[in-house]
Amino acid sequence: MLPVAFVVHASRARVRVRLPDRRGDLKYFAGVRKAALKAPFEIMRVNAITGSILFAGRQTTGDAVA
Repeated sequence: MLPVAFVVHASRARVRVRLPDRRGDLKYFAGVRKAALKAPFEIMRVNAITGSILFAGRQTTGDAVA
């Protein structure tokens, strides 16, 4: 089952998503970081402490993140 995620910030070039149920889950976010190597984004920052993922690029939309 996929975790619940919320878009907390979105602009033309950035989207920040929070996964409150996964906050502090280092193993989960390590897997996200590994999967990010295949992502079409210029920057993808993962923070297990806050339970957030930042997607950034030339033009990032919520549809691209989903």
